[in-house]
Amino acid sequence: MKTIVRIGLVLLLVAVIAGGSYWFIQQRSAAQTTDQSSGFTQVVAVQQGNLNASISVVGELYAPQNETMSFERVSGTTTLASLDVEPGSVVTAGQVLATIDPTPYQQALDQATSDLQSSQQTLSDLETPPTSLDIAQADLAIAQAEYALQQARDDLESLQDPDIAALKTAVSDAQLALVQAQSNLASAQPDQTSQDKLSTLQDKESDLYTEYSRLASETYSDTYYQDRLALANNAFLAAQDTRISTELQQQINLLKAHMQVTQAETKLANAQEALADGQAAVDALDLATADQAVAQAEADLADARDARAELDKGPDTVDLTAAQADVDKKQLAVSEAQADLDAATLVASFDGTVLDTSAS
Repeated sequence: MKTIVRIGLVLLLVAVIAGGSYWFIQQRSAAQTTDQSSGFTQVVAVQQGNLNASISVVGELYAPQNETMSFERVSGTTTLASLDVEPGSVVTAGQVLATIDPTPYQQALDQATSDLQSSQQTLSDLETPPTSLDIAQADLAIAQAEYALQQARDDLESLQDPDIAALKTAVSDAQLALVQAQSNLASAQPDQTSQDKLSTLQDKESDLYTEYSRLASETYSDTYYQDRLALANNAFLAAQDTRISTELQQQINLLKAHMQVTQAETKLANAQEALADGQAAVDALDLATADQAVAQAEADLADARDARAELDKGPDTVDLTAAQADVDKKQLAVSEAQADLDAATLVASFDGTVLDTSAS
């Protein structure tokens, strides 16, 4: 790995030059053979070995195509990830010569792609006509905003001019409800009557179980005996269910009575607090908060109505033009980012030989 600013690679095509040299050698050898064969004929023994021939040519080596290649889209310094060739390497078109760290370029492409998708979605939303669901949701938003505004106004009015008579009535009603709940709780408590009823059910269950056990201990096996045993078992199970249901119902009634008392106590406390607040001087902070709530509710209602009106009017031409321009801009950014990522890999543009490599 090296920190680099620029990598230069020079590619020279030598296929044509080499072919010319080969033709020249072949022609010369043929001429020599012709000249020698015309003078005499000689028979010699065949020997196996290497035949070497060379030719010296005076002049300049000419490459029909050459190119200096570098990471031209790199700005600043970066890291050389690989250098796969060296001077003298023979390469083919499309072969990877060197690469730099692609991480920042991939990140830039991912971000540009995300930005483009967001802009395309915005344009699509503008071009798509509102559906019946969109209109229904806009109408619902208006209704909710109107309700919130009315509630805020009612709260403000209650602070500014509390209805003391209504608050006192609420306290009185809450007190009566608490008394009734406490009476219900007392009635739900186990008394002698309920205990006697439960004892009777337990005795009946016990008697039926005794009868079933007696029959089960007998050794008869006829159909009449089996029927009597089944009837005794069913009677015992029914008595057991009745006793359990009675016990559970008593527990449920007691629990509900406790819950009613708790709820009545809470309601009375709230009513008493509201009456105390109404009889006391209005707190300036509470009044300002309520007033601000009304203003906010009014603004929310206006926004909801504006949004509904936009659905009826359709997309604005200026907005559509701006959105399309933004998509075009983001598309160009994606293309640039893709080009930067592609440029992180240096490839041979034609077949040739590497004359020199340098990294600095």
